[in-house]
This record gives sequence, structure tokens and C-alpha cells, in this order.
Amino acid sequence: MPKRLKIVTVGDGGCGKTCMLQTFANGAYPTEYVPTVFETYITEMLVEIALWDTAGQEDYDRLRPLSYPDTDVALLCFDIADEGSFANITEKWMPEVLLSQYLRFVYSSKKKYIECSAMEQYNLQHIFESAVRISKKSSGRSKLKCSLL
Repeated sequence: MPKRLKIVTVGDGGCGKTCMLQTFANGAYPTEYVPTVFETYITEMLVEIALWDTAGQEDYDRLRPLSYPDTDVALLCFDIADEGSFANITEKWMPEVLLSQYLRFVYSSKKKYIECSAMEQYNLQHIFESAVRISKKSSGRSKLKCSLL
């Protein structure tokens, strides 16, 4: 039975989280935008990965933290062409993930920056391979629950 790994994406609405997950899981870029509340995609590499897609809109600020329990890796996403989306990584998303009552500890030295393009499928595989590697390194340490990527 493969190890299960839970990866949660957070970031502003419309920054590309859903496209990234759908392209990685299905191998094809989605043709239309559909706002997401929560969706889970399952894909297998050497481990079974549950990909959790969260809504970035403020309307879901109280609902989104319900996706955090048992998270192994949090992917903090932003639109490279939107300064506000990038600013929200440190102003909103990182504090929300770090202060979540569901994540007991975040191993902050595991933070990593990787640019990707869901449309061109550039670096998508690398992002999820990195998430698996980071999670495996952290899983041997006691009390580590979540890594940031």
C-alpha cells in the first residue's frame, strides 16, 4: 500500500491553483475557469497524493482552514503577473497556514520557490516531486506535520 501524502494549495482566487492541479492530475490544461471551494484530486507517483484545491476568495476565509488538518505540504501559490497576489503570500497566506490550529508545526527551513506554468506544463512535475521529497525528509522527524513549498 503506497504512503498517502496530502498537499493543500492556497493563494488568491484566479492565481492558477486549480489549473496547476488539474493539469498535473489529468495531463491536460483545463479549457474554462470554474471557481473552486474544495476539490480533491488523487494521483499516484511512488506515493498516493491527495491534492486539495482551496478557494482563495475572501468569502471562503472561514471555510478554507477546514482543509488544513493532516496536511503534509502546503503549496503557497501566486500569479507572477499580479503584485497583489505575490504580496498576499506574506501578508495573508503564510500567516494563515502558519497560525492554523490544525498544523502543529511547520518546518520553515524547507521553504522552496519554484516557478511553473500549468498551460505549458513547465515545472509541474518538479513541484510535486519536490513536495514528496520534502515530506519524506520531514516525516522521519517527530512532531513535524507540514512543510511549506
